[in-house]
Amino acid sequence: MDRRIPQRIAERIASEYIHSGQVMPNQQLPSVRDLATVYGCSNSSITHALAILEQDGIVVRKHGQGCFVREAAVLPPVQSGDLIGLIGPSTDAELMIHVYDGVERVARQYNLHVIVASSNYEFETERWQVERMIQAGCRQIVLYPLPRTKVEFDRDYLNREFLTFPIVLVGNAFPQQKRSQVVFDNYRTGYRMTEHLLNLGHRRIAFMDNHGQPDFLMHYAIRERWRGFIDAMAAADAEVRSSDHWLIKPNSKLDSHWSGKHNSKPDSSVEQVRDLLIKWKDASERATAVVALEDQVAIQTAWAAHDLDIEVPGDLMVAGFDNRSIGRSYRPAFPTSNPDFRYAGEVAARLAIEESQTQRDLKQNVQRIYMIPAPILHREIPRRELGLEQGRHKPALV
Repeated sequence: MDRRIPQRIAERIASEYIHSGQVMPNQQLPSVRDLATVYGCSNSSITHALAILEQDGIVVRKHGQGCFVREAAVLPPVQSGDLIGLIGPSTDAELMIHVYDGVERVARQYNLHVIVASSNYEFETERWQVERMIQAGCRQIVLYPLPRTKVEFDRDYLNREFLTFPIVLVGNAFPQQKRSQVVFDNYRTGYRMTEHLLNLGHRRIAFMDNHGQPDFLMHYAIRERWRGFIDAMAAADAEVRSSDHWLIKPNSKLDSHWSGKHNSKPDSSVEQVRDLLIKWKDASERATAVVALEDQVAIQTAWAAHDLDIEVPGDLMVAGFDNRSIGRSYRPAFPTSNPDFRYAGEVAARLAIEESQTQRDLKQNVQRIYMIPAPILHREIPRRELGLEQGRHKPALV
């Protein structure tokens, strides 16, 4: 059993049954069998999860009766009028909106008001917004941090300033940033995506990356997916050639990976994808699939391929990540990942509130990292439904 599974189930039981008020102190939780049905797992996983909650002092197990919520399980509510801050690259970015939904849900339970601010894709603005929220009276902050260049990473204010203030990172965070974090298991996601493409018969697979130069923006999520990709290829005894490592330098500010906005005008990432596809087309031996940075770039790749008379998925299959809304109605469909950013926002908010109330972990400099799975979502459509037998078709939104 993956040891992280019971931990994740324990967190969800605490969030959805106890902290939400659905099961009050001294009341009984659903049975092991019922919880196993709710969370789609084995009785053993639920038993382990309840043991974790018991060790944390949240529940007490009574022999022959079941599990009951302890009196001290529900933290005392924060006083009305207190604030929790949420900072992200853009207030209207798709993933940021999902995180906000999760934070807002928890804030209501604790009688908190949420203040939202944008870093506008600027490293210095992000720091300024943190300082501004502290001055405004926020007792805790959930931060969706920007990717850093190497220079910014080496002088990251998160490791130097506000060290006794509860700031919990969600989404794009590095382990070296000594803050509690809620992140996705991108290594496993990269591995599973590659495994999926291999199972479809692809032996040469290209991978888009952005860690090739010191001035590139660094995404830890993409770095972890790359590690998963390499290990999956090695496990299948499939060769990874240097020409299959496609380096993309994102725009320094309006990076589509974070904005999630669809822009029909060409930008630097589109031009780079087009250049890579030209090289791919001119090569005598080529990859038959490519793993894009995320869904937006996957769509850009499909459009650039069409302009170059490359059939997707016939000549080149494209995969994305993050299950963006624009990709759900895109044809031809492509596989992606399905991370739950709303749940990540919930976990991050609870963790920030807990650190604000106890201050224990901050004083002891304890970093807690919660890793959430991001399963692969198979969105392929049969070729007969696309009408590809009758000729090449332009990719489209439907």
